[in-house]
Amino acid sequence: MNTLREIGEFIGIPQGSLEVAGIGGPRTTSLHMASVLVTKGERSSMQAIIQALQNLTPITLEAQIVGITPPDVQPLLEPIIRLNASGGIVWFTYIDLLGEGPGLIFGEDPRSNLGAKGGFFPITTHQGPGAFQCVVRRAGISNTGFVSLRKTLTLRTTGR
Repeated sequence: MNTLREIGEFIGIPQGSLEVAGIGGPRTTSLHMASVLVTKGERSSMQAIIQALQNLTPITLEAQIVGITPPDVQPLLEPIIRLNASGGIVWFTYIDLLGEGPGLIFGEDPRSNLGAKGGFFPITTHQGPGAFQCVVRRAGISNTGFVSLRKTLTLRTTGR
């Protein structure tokens, strides 16, 4: 990686990483755009950006349902999602809940960015019988370049 074009390809500018990161503007590779994506807005030289990219760690996404409180019987369901912490430059991690019918209520604001942190995240729903999914999404730049990951966890509620 020695040129601005190579940096741009590595961090995903031509592949749509600007849209994923929530950064608008032209899709042209520039030192400013690379700096915004890699150093979170701090001005940097091309050499500093290359060095930062070479020292990144992988971005990972490990998520699982570790508990349901109370038991999975309607009308209240609270799955607890365990999410791993991640390396690299993580722009966002979101947990979205997709279900059948009204009444979805979240313990965490589903639009709040969890970043690279890990932990246990309860999601509360007043969901009738049926199936729904917790979709965990994470994106950023790792030691292999631009990364966008997604994991779907399926839950089923039953009637009493």
